[in-house]
Amino acid sequence: MRIYDPRIGKFLSVDPLTKDYPWNSTYAFAENDVIRNIDLVGAEKLPYVQRFSYQQNGWDVLAAVNNAGVDFLNIVPTVWNSGVSTAESLGKGTYLHDVGGEFKGIGNFVAGSAKYSFTTPITKQFTDVMTNPVNLELAAGIYLGAKIPSVPIKGNLLKPATAAKVEETVTLYRGMNESHVGYKNELKGITKANGGAATPLEHNAVSTLNSSFTSWTTDYEVALNYALRPKGKGVVLKIKVPKSITVESPNTKIIKLKQAAPEAPAVSESEVLMKGTVKGAKVEKVNH
Repeated sequence: MRIYDPRIGKFLSVDPLTKDYPWNSTYAFAENDVIRNIDLVGAEKLPYVQRFSYQQNGWDVLAAVNNAGVDFLNIVPTVWNSGVSTAESLGKGTYLHDVGGEFKGIGNFVAGSAKYSFTTPITKQFTDVMTNPVNLELAAGIYLGAKIPSVPIKGNLLKPATAAKVEETVTLYRGMNESHVGYKNELKGITKANGGAATPLEHNAVSTLNSSFTSWTTDYEVALNYALRPKGKGVVLKIKVPKSITVESPNTKIIKLKQAAPEAPAVSESEVLMKGTVKGAKVEKVNH
């Protein structure tokens, strides 16, 4: 964006985005917020945390751990600056030459490391590793990187990850005839229990009047049967819920489907219970 001369610490040209940011000086570095930020070649400021220097004493251990954290905080500006350098290199037509220089430097580093590994006594290598703060910084950086959680998997690289558990769901139906006292609520997709202390067995086999459960079924035809009994119109409610919130019913009843007359086959109610008030069911109006 701007031409900067590091020898004198000044920009030699005006920011071309000046008209878009009239509140900023045309020559300001990092929008005059120089303690916390670096300047993206004049484009905008970007937060950057300064690394700690090593003093070759006991404090280097703390500095190494801090630098590992700083490196993570500086990921965004580091990647940005890398992209800017690449773009400039491509623009000047020197990309292949610049990349070649980087690879040459990497090759020299690898060669030097190999020579050190094969010619230096193992005890000396161990001492160097343990006393060099750069190695501690690397280890701390690897640890921090491994602790970054991934989505939707829970865990991290240091702890075996387990895939997020997908809760099993079930689609339930409920039929209600217009003659029922709760019909108005059912028209709104709301089902209310009568309340009481009846057990699932008592609810299913005795009476629902003293029960905190509501009756549902996994069989649409059974729900339709109850919507049409004894006559006239009714509603069939449909809702998809986690299986964990349902209550198993003794399911002792066998019924004959009214809508299938005159054959009227006998089928199980396929009853499933849910406790308390249930809201948000889809409503289908039916008429025999």
